[in-house]
Amino acid sequence: MLATVLFITLLCSSTALSSVSRRATTNLDPAWAYNASQFYRRCSQASIVIGDYLYIDGGEIYYLDDQKSPRSLPLNSTYSVSLTSTWTNRSISLNPIAKGSAPVLNGANVWPDDAGTSFYSFNGIVSQAYTTPPEPPPDQLWQFLPDGSSGSWTIVDAPNLKRLNKAGSTSGNGSSYILGGWGSWLTDSEYSSNTALRHPGGGLVTYNLDTRTWANQSIAELAPSGWSYEAEFHYLEGLQRDGLLLAMGGATAPPGPISSGGQTLNSYGYVSLFDTATGTWYNQSTTGDIPVQRYDTCSVGVQGDNGTFEIFLYGGSVVPPQTTQPTDQQSNIDLAKVSILSLPSFHWHTTALNPKHSRAKHSCNLAGNRQMIVVGGAIANVANAHQTKDPWAQGLGVFDMTELEWKDSYDPSAATYQTPNIVKQYISANGQYPTTWDSQTVESWLSAKAAPNPTSSSSPASSSPASNGGSGSSNTGAIVGGVVGGVGGLLILGSAFFYRRHQRSRRIGRQSLNSEELITRDQEQPHGDASSMVDMTSHPEELAATEPRTELPGMPVGFATPAAKEAAHGAHELP
Repeated sequence: MLATVLFITLLCSSTALSSVSRRATTNLDPAWAYNASQFYRRCSQASIVIGDYLYIDGGEIYYLDDQKSPRSLPLNSTYSVSLTSTWTNRSISLNPIAKGSAPVLNGANVWPDDAGTSFYSFNGIVSQAYTTPPEPPPDQLWQFLPDGSSGSWTIVDAPNLKRLNKAGSTSGNGSSYILGGWGSWLTDSEYSSNTALRHPGGGLVTYNLDTRTWANQSIAELAPSGWSYEAEFHYLEGLQRDGLLLAMGGATAPPGPISSGGQTLNSYGYVSLFDTATGTWYNQSTTGDIPVQRYDTCSVGVQGDNGTFEIFLYGGSVVPPQTTQPTDQQSNIDLAKVSILSLPSFHWHTTALNPKHSRAKHSCNLAGNRQMIVVGGAIANVANAHQTKDPWAQGLGVFDMTELEWKDSYDPSAATYQTPNIVKQYISANGQYPTTWDSQTVESWLSAKAAPNPTSSSSPASSSPASNGGSGSSNTGAIVGGVVGGVGGLLILGSAFFYRRHQRSRRIGRQSLNSEELITRDQEQPHGDASSMVDMTSHPEELAATEPRTELPGMPVGFATPAAKEAAHGAHELP
């Protein structure tokens, strides 16, 4: 699921407010940083739910100094929040955990291990809350090992990848997946020769949780220019076919490093699906109340109770920074309405709630069956927004994804998630599938219809597991459509479906983490104003196809051809 944060200069990274030079990561943050009565605002952190705790790592904290002027500090600690008891955001205590020698970064990509008992961290960017930012730390994969409310960090390996910013990440079926990102002098020291440039990063990077091996493949089908960042990224569960990844939103840019201009926010009027079994991308158009393009947003995905999968999109930023115009402020406030994409109908719904505040550079997590816990965030793109105190105590908000209402409290005994009524009502009136499929292959994946096969009278019954995925369990859900060929085919399909349901009896909602990161050793980009980074008048066109393909049916406007991309950047394969 972009994934999703974009411009480093937005509020939470203002060096003008900084009062910190290099700080030792062995020290805990001062008590006021996690004291509810003194809390002011936090943002740009990573967060994840593991077992009975929500963990918050990295990012920046804002506070008022003795002269009542706002100051920012990079957060040196990892924090745990108990999920075993009821709490409100005014009563909850955040428990600080020393990071030791683990790096202090903004917006890392984090994902659980295959057992769901620990988590990994890679990517991220050095905070500009330092008076003088330190050198980026070595490109290492770290693992956090919980111990009750505490825990410790340890180095796992040093992949031959550059650290990136703004990559999308998700995990499932024994692997984690990291999509795109960009690099700069604050992500990797190899970019230090030009602090004004950002470099396009990576492809689709896969980390096998069982073998602890990395793989990286080109995303030329998705983004021929080499630029894909800020995307929301999700592993889809509970649908007709397992092993599908969904990317939506985010941004792209022309080929090569950039210093200003040219970036385009992608439309939510389509999503891109990646089949881990075959390594191919396909697009599917969406309908309904399509959200406005944005960056610095977050989302969570959860398996529905009626054969659906819902993605909840919240917050973000759309207008150039450093503006106080009421109309621009309202544009960002409107993004705080929660939007819901339901699959396989590919239809967008917007909640009826009318927010009063915008929120960007936050993170979202699924917890307690049906609750989306939102952590931190800044007011989106408004001058001096750092001078406003977060209306949420401790920067924590809780959204009930079934009742579609905000709360200031967490309930560990909340009922199991049920698809919201607005989604069920739409499906009841219009059916579970879109009226138009952009690809017969996608239709075969997500409906009971078998994919056409021009060389055989029957479609394949299953696909082999993804080459980089799995941790000892097979890709049991990778059944394409149905098996054509009479009773025998129906028996195979029914048996595979029963087995998949049995294997997936423990439902886990996956989340997309908005991060800031990832790349192989040959790319980069800058950290300029959003006004120079986003072309709000250009939108990627929605791609269509009437025949099954092994690549995307088309490309968004402004993309270079795959050949041009490869000529500019070379293949995105690990050495």
